[in-house]
Amino acid sequence: LRGVYLDLEKVGPGPVVSTQAEVLSAIREIDQVVAAFAVRYAQWQADYTPWDDGGSSSRVLTRFLSDAPPADPAILS
Repeated sequence: LRGVYLDLEKVGPGPVVSTQAEVLSAIREIDQVVAAFAVRYAQWQADYTPWDDGGSSSRVLTRFLSDAPPADPAILS
């Protein structure tokens, strides 16, 4: 397998798991996982998703539709 460009063991925003048992353990202990990875998660967001705030789709639509003519109500019926 090709792998990834980043060393996720060192900089990943959460635990690297490879078995179902590890996934279940991480889910069962989610509060501890969140606490343990809080700093790395914040750094990951700052480095890779700084504009991911839940409003990106709305901003894109606003930008595209700002110059669009009003919708013809006849096409809605």
